[in-house]
Amino acid sequence: QQGLPTNTLVHQDIATMSLQYSLSNDTSSKNMVYPVKNNFTTFENIARELQFAAAVTMFALKLRQSNYINDANWSSVISVAAHSADKTNYLQKEFLQILEKAQKLYPEKKKKKKMQKVDCNYKHKKTILKKNGFLNE
Repeated sequence: QQGLPTNTLVHQDIATMSLQYSLSNDTSSKNMVYPVKNNFTTFENIARELQFAAAVTMFALKLRQSNYINDANWSSVISVAAHSADKTNYLQKEFLQILEKAQKLYPEKKKKKKMQKVDCNYKHKKTILKKNGFLNE
């Protein structure tokens, strides 16, 4: 975060995460609070396992046609998965094959063009209705 003063807490922590949970068969709940540090790491620099997990999540969101993944296409999902997959892991190799099949089964939807609003006056509408036999006078 450029431009933040170094003497503020905002520079060090960008958020606080609070997790509240209860164990099964337990009536009391536990609350855990963690500061979220300002130590951003680019996607390319995180562990390959996390990158692969992100590809699996992207795949699920694409299948559900989620609004949270509108900008990603099948090629980007396949690219992330292929780059991060462990080629010796049978399940990950099979996942890559499933992605290829899904791309063929679920092609990208073409965006609909918005209809242009046509400004017609009342007389023009009346003329069209008469001409097509919908209005008798």
